[in-house]
Amino acid sequence: DCEEEFQEIENAIAFKVLPAIFGNEISGNERKLFSLPARMGGLGVEDPREMSSSAYRNSKKSCEKLIEAIRGTDEFVKEDHMELIDKTRKESRKAKEERMNNELDEILPLFDQEHQRAINRTRSNKISTWLTVLPVARYNFDL
Repeated sequence: DCEEEFQEIENAIAFKVLPAIFGNEISGNERKLFSLPARMGGLGVEDPREMSSSAYRNSKKSCEKLIEAIRGTDEFVKEDHMELIDKTRKESRKAKEERMNNELDEILPLFDQEHQRAINRTRSNKISTWLTVLPVARYNFDL
């Protein structure tokens, strides 16, 4: 894994970028919240350390059939390779969703009641959807 390689980037995000956006320092719990997607009350500014570890594991798993073929331990079958990639993506999305839900459940009680209500409204009513829509003119989604 290469998490430590991304520590400087995470420090820049947590201690420079996000404080510049909000005009004040942010707590560790706020950083965790902001790493979650908008549908969970966050900003979708993920921690690059977590992203790198996950991406590495998924890439390694997705390439198993290809690696076996290169090593000569198995014949390369494109369909099997593509099926493994699809399966890995699905498993990865499911694991990420579960991890994010667990993280939100863990940090939510650490916020005051007002913030908890706002986060729960966003989470349960899916009121943040408009924040993540691409501004595509042909669908009249542009401003």
